[in-house]
Formats: sequence, structure tokens, C-alpha cells
Amino acid sequence: MNKGLIDLKRASTPPANPLVTAETLPEPEAPAQAAEVANLNQEEAPSLAVVTEIQPVPAPQVERVSTIGARIPETLHQNIKLFCIGNRIEMQHFVQEALSLHLERLQESQKA
Repeated sequence: MNKGLIDLKRASTPPANPLVTAETLPEPEAPAQAAEVANLNQEEAPSLAVVTEIQPVPAPQVERVSTIGARIPETLHQNIKLFCIGNRIEMQHFVQEALSLHLERLQESQKA
């Protein structure tokens, strides 16, 4: 294999770090030691909180997305693109927000 090419089979696994081995990693503290440290910190600074237990973090709820295709005038596309670049937002987020707001307004006008 040529050295300039990437081996796709190995590309998904990161290379091993020869500087980090099981012997060089620090051992984790026992929960009893962490609790003692927490008590000391609370006496010195009551506003500080020390986590003594590992608590799972809930995964963010990700809504599925789908792709739509729309034909719009080239000038409108350019104006949206320039606006998004100038305001440092992704075009996808701009379009999502614009469609959501427009749909809300249409639904409100139908109720009235």
C-alpha cells in the first residue's frame, strides 16, 4: 500500500498512544476519600460542590430530520446565504426557523 493513501479499515480506530499505558494512568480515588474531600471543601467554601458519585447524563433528545427540495429564485438564495454568513448561522437553521415562524403565523391567522 502506498504511504500517501489512507487505509479505510484502520481509519475508524485511533492510533494507540505509546506514551499512555495502564501503569502511567493515575488510579481513581475511592468514594470514601472523595466524600472526605467534599466535607473539607464544604467547610472552607460552602458554595463549592464536589461530586462524589458518577451520575449518568441524559442524552439530548434529537429530532429526526428529513430533506426537502425547493426551487427558489437565485437572488433569494444569494441573499439568504449572505445573511447567514454575515450573522454566522447555518443556512439550514435559518430555513428551519423561518418555516416554523411562518407556519405559526398561518395557524394563528386561521384561528382568528
